[in-house]
Amino acid sequence: MYLDTEHADLRVRLRDEMKRASTHVRLRRLADDLVTDVEVAERIEALGFGGPAARVFDLLPLVHVAWADGQIQRKEREAIFRILRARGIGPEDRPAQAIAALLEERPSPEFMDEALALCREVVRVRGQASAQTVLELCEQVARAAGGLLGIRSAVSPQERAALAEIAGRLGSDAESRS
Repeated sequence: MYLDTEHADLRVRLRDEMKRASTHVRLRRLADDLVTDVEVAERIEALGFGGPAARVFDLLPLVHVAWADGQIQRKEREAIFRILRARGIGPEDRPAQAIAALLEERPSPEFMDEALALCREVVRVRGQASAQTVLELCEQVARAAGGLLGIRSAVSPQERAALAEIAGRLGSDAESRS
């Protein structure tokens, strides 16, 4: 009686409405955690950082710095995973795997541009201390590969440029740190 074929289309429409509602709830939760705007939350989720991976969204600038010279050094990778562990995120956890995927293959410039724009929104909501914290973590990654016996700078010119770009993108107060 309840599963008659006459009402099958109605049940499909109702299920679709429920899925849309649950998507909205999920995005609202993401927006509550990271930002104040559901549209921004949708854009973050579209980059693959919804759900558990949202916990590390603000760390995407670290990936940008690590790729600045065109390759990921072992020590840069280790520095990023040390930061993840400090947040209680193990290497097998989905957030760490999302970052690992971006360290294996360089993200497109469009991806990183969108990520940095959205990161600005995230740190804007969290306050300037968050922007400065992200920039400090970026500096740790940039220095991780280190110089060569004090002969060359620990931070390459490309990394220095990436740090300046990130500081500018996160906001003028963070920019004064670089």
